[in-house]
Formats: sequence, structure tokens, C-alpha cells
Amino acid sequence: DLYFTQQPIMLLCQILSYWMVYDRECLAERKDLVDIQFVSCMNPKAGSFMVNMRLQRHHTILTTFTPTADMISGIYNPILAHHLKSFDTGIQKQCDSIMNATIDALQTILNNPAFLPSAKKFHYQFNLRDIANIFQGLLNTDCNLYRGNPVKYLRVWLHEMNRVFVDRLVSQSDMQEMQGIFEKVAKKHFNGVNMEDLFSE
Repeated sequence: DLYFTQQPIMLLCQILSYWMVYDRECLAERKDLVDIQFVSCMNPKAGSFMVNMRLQRHHTILTTFTPTADMISGIYNPILAHHLKSFDTGIQKQCDSIMNATIDALQTILNNPAFLPSAKKFHYQFNLRDIANIFQGLLNTDCNLYRGNPVKYLRVWLHEMNRVFVDRLVSQSDMQEMQGIFEKVAKKHFNGVNMEDLFSE
């Protein structure tokens, strides 16, 4: 085994099967292992996706999937809608649009090859945590500061999108690609909103 991957796996198999090891200095001495729990995880995007069956039989396997758009909306839409109750009606009407634009942006980012993790971009991991951070920023807003035109509140959404997604990008081309995604989802979901006002510096 060139990379010495099998030796640790077999050692774990021995420990999980027999709950003891022998001292290499004195093979007559057996050491029992007690009160130990093992938790293992696998990277879903890289490495080998096969686990030695002799090792796997000792584990309970749990798998999680990326939540669907309906699941994400079911979590965050009621929270944002409740927060916006004290805001003007025009802003309240944007609740569903904000939700749909955020989900659409995340799904577009996940399906874009420019934002796949690599050796240089190992931190390009986009998931539900990012949605949570965006909505955390939206929930810190004060209704007294956003009277009248809903564009002012939508600019907060755009700021949070930039803070969460763009701030971690490493190249100008990735930033431009991300801005293109934001513009596309904004035009699609924010009907009747002046895009120049929304994206003005």
C-alpha cells in the first residue's frame, strides 16, 4: 500500500472487533479499551467513496442530502415574514421574492463549475449555512430605517449576498461571475424594481 491507508483501517477494524490491542514492546501484554466511542465522516466531494466493508459493519450509516428549495423556503420564509410584519406593505410583499431569489442564487452557484472547490479554492463550500447567514443579516434590520421604497431593503439583501458569497472569492473573474448571477436572479424575481437603483454603488 503506497499511501499507507490500509494499515490504519485494519487497526480500527481490530479495535472495533476486539476492543483491545497488544503492546508492541511486550506482546504478552494485552490492553483492553473501554469507554470509547467512534464517530467517522466522509467528504462527499473528494477522495474515495468506498469504505472497507469490515470497517463499515461496525458503524451506523447516516446520510444527509442537500435540502430542496421547498425545505429551505419552509424554514426561512415564515421567519422573514414574521420579521417584516412591522415594515411597510411594499417591503412585506417582497418576502417571497427575497426567498426565491436567494434559493435561486444558491442553486445557480452550486451548479456553476466556476465555484467548485479546488486546491486553490478549497473554501468554495456553499450550503444552507450561507442562507442562514444571509437571513441573519436581514433579521437585524430596523423597520424605522426602511420606510417607503422597497429598493432600500432589497439593497440590504444584496449587501448580505455580497458579504456571504462574494467576500470569500479569490479572483476577479469569479466575482464578476457571481455579480452576474445576482443580477440575473434580481431581474427574474424582483418585478417592478429599478435594477439601476438596486445595483448602484
